[in-house]
This record gives sequence, structure tokens and C-alpha cells, in this order.
Amino acid sequence: MKTVDVAVLLAYLAGIVGFGLWCARKTKTTDAFMSAGRNLPGWAIGLSIFGSYIPSISFLANPGAKFKGDWNAFAFTLATPIAALVAVRYFVPFYRRIGALSAYEHLEHRFGNCPSCRRWRA
Repeated sequence: MKTVDVAVLLAYLAGIVGFGLWCARKTKTTDAFMSAGRNLPGWAIGLSIFGSYIPSISFLANPGAKFKGDWNAFAFTLATPIAALVAVRYFVPFYRRIGALSAYEHLEHRFGNCPSCRRWRA
């Protein structure tokens, strides 16, 4: 690697670490970190769900697959915004109301821990 490449890489690394430390300065608990203090609006959570649901490769791969003649991914592409709207309308308020951060936490509270899985927890 050339010196310029290493300098850009190190500057990027320093910027990302600095931004992470700046954002974490007010976060003192794990709950505040995981749920952002429970004060994000539903639309922001919906955008986050939408952004994490669609990988960036799909912006490159799906058009190529459709051009080739495989339209199976087209249904997925159409259903994604609908799924995000359903999640924001029904699931986000539900998880906020019960105080859970994820479906896994809700299922653990609802049905209890798996006895055979307890040995894996430290």
C-alpha cells in the first residue's frame, strides 16, 4: 500500500473511533445504548429496520438478475416497504409497550429460558 492509502485509512479509522467516542459520551448504561434511551420516533426506527433489512449488494445484484430474466427478487423488492410499514405500525409500538428490545427478549419473557440452552450462558 502506498503512503497516501495508509494515511487515508488511518484518518478514516481515527474519525470513526472519534465519532463513536463522541456519541457514547452520554450513554452510561447498556439499556441506553441498545434502545437510545427509548426516545427515538417510530419513523426513525422504521428507517433503521428498512436500512438493515436491505443489503447494499441488492442494489447491484437485483437489477442484474432481473435483466437476466430472474424476476423472483422483484417480489421481495416490492414487499420490503410494506414489511417496514407493518413493523413500524404494529411491532415497534408493541415492543415499546412491553419494554422489550427484540423479539427474542419477548419470547424469553413469554415462554422462559430454554433449560438445555442455559449451559451456554456464562
